[in-house]
Amino acid sequence: MTLRVVADYTESEGDCCYATGLLVAGPLQPAIEALTLQGTGAIPSSNPARREQSLNGNGQQSIRDYGIAMNIKMRMGGGDLTSITGYRHFDVAQTDMDPDFSGADIFRYNETFRSRFVSQELSYAADVPGTSANILAGAYWSNEKLDMTRQLPWAGQAQAFWDVLLGGLGLPSGSVDASPGLISDEDMGGAARSFALFGHGNISLTDKWSVSTGLRYSVDERSGRFAYRYFRPDATEPFRFLGVQPGPHYDEDTRDRAMTGTLSLQYQPSASTMLYFSYNRGYKAGGVNIDANGAGAVSDNPDETPGALPLSPLYQPETVDAFEWGVKATYLGGRLSTSAAIFYNDISGLQIAQFVGVRTTIINASGAHSLGVETQNRLQLNDWLSLTADVTWLPQAKYTDDGQIDPVLAGARFRFAPRFSANMSARFERPVFETLSLTGYLQYRYRSKEFIDTASTYRQDAVSVVDASLGIELPSAQLKIEAWVENAFDTTYANQALATPLQAGSISGFMAPPRSFGVGLNVDF
Repeated sequence: MTLRVVADYTESEGDCCYATGLLVAGPLQPAIEALTLQGTGAIPSSNPARREQSLNGNGQQSIRDYGIAMNIKMRMGGGDLTSITGYRHFDVAQTDMDPDFSGADIFRYNETFRSRFVSQELSYAADVPGTSANILAGAYWSNEKLDMTRQLPWAGQAQAFWDVLLGGLGLPSGSVDASPGLISDEDMGGAARSFALFGHGNISLTDKWSVSTGLRYSVDERSGRFAYRYFRPDATEPFRFLGVQPGPHYDEDTRDRAMTGTLSLQYQPSASTMLYFSYNRGYKAGGVNIDANGAGAVSDNPDETPGALPLSPLYQPETVDAFEWGVKATYLGGRLSTSAAIFYNDISGLQIAQFVGVRTTIINASGAHSLGVETQNRLQLNDWLSLTADVTWLPQAKYTDDGQIDPVLAGARFRFAPRFSANMSARFERPVFETLSLTGYLQYRYRSKEFIDTASTYRQDAVSVVDASLGIELPSAQLKIEAWVENAFDTTYANQALATPLQAGSISGFMAPPRSFGVGLNVDF
């Protein structure tokens, strides 16, 4: 029997969420800049490459993350019985955050998030006597509990902001009351429980043909709740005045069952070549939108609108039928290897996370599909230099246009799905003396233009990034010194874009890091 226990603990504190830039300026931007001048006195550059931001809150973030995993493996009945037990705790507290991503001091928020996750897997793997087959069977169980809180206060310039915004609609100043102070105090939580039985098998039919197959039966339970501990009672509170909040409180749960599986057929005409076809049926459980507007707005809240009926905060499960045809081959005495595949995914009930105004929600697209080709290549030029080249072409990746989804997304291309992407690298480790080696790494990454926001409305131009490193290694001392640079040509791009809260027409982006470089020391002992 073997026993392995791994534990870890991480705790960190720091500033958070300043790395945003304005990608598109909406019609309210002049008003935002005027308020910024009155407050901080400095307007950040409109050029994202300058990476300037003007925020009001300190944005303090505290994170604690720890866990333990235990793996027990023992020989039993000609096979291996394996038990994997895990526990993970994660909590984060953010205070004095600036959710409007601007120098105008409109509103702030404080929030906490805590997750406690425990899992257990038990599996048995063995060769089938008298055959060329092997099997794996097992069971899996997990339980996660979530607890969240959030407080939203209006800040010092909220009243001026709303007077400008509503004045554009012909309403007089003071139509709403956004005086500084707490708007709402929210309590949220949920749970995710999963159970599964699974089995997998491989068998060689002949010396050239083999089959792999597997089945999994899953039961997933999700629950979610939301309630206000406080919401400002004034009729002229801006969110209430506009009919946005307070939304209904709720406590809902959902349960899904699914049978999924895989089937793969491999043909090996020679020792250096394999052709294969695979089919996979995948599944993602439904759940509960845990958000202040998860069950609707003021018009859906019976506490605000007599006779109103809350909307359902539930979203449905997602399934995918995935097909792949491919080849894997080696050449030049094993120094060159190539993998190439054509894949097609037919998705039903695709879950799409949407950020709308001041809330995040998950909706289902009735259908979606993707079609593409990918290839991975590796060449060992000599004993000390290797090259890799991975390329993906994705001509199709879009939602169906059947009238059952937001018109903005109907027929649109997926976010984060460029038509072309590539990753190429060169790595070397060249002995100079018996006691010293020279090491290095050069990587080029490319992504063609793609949507990077949840609504698939903001398309970012093609991005190319180069990373590199150069170092020396002393094998006898088990020591390595390395100088490195990431984003060597200081390419400006955003990792993700979002509609700027409370500023219709403006789009902000979480910017990728600029050029960064450093020196690292690695010692083994």
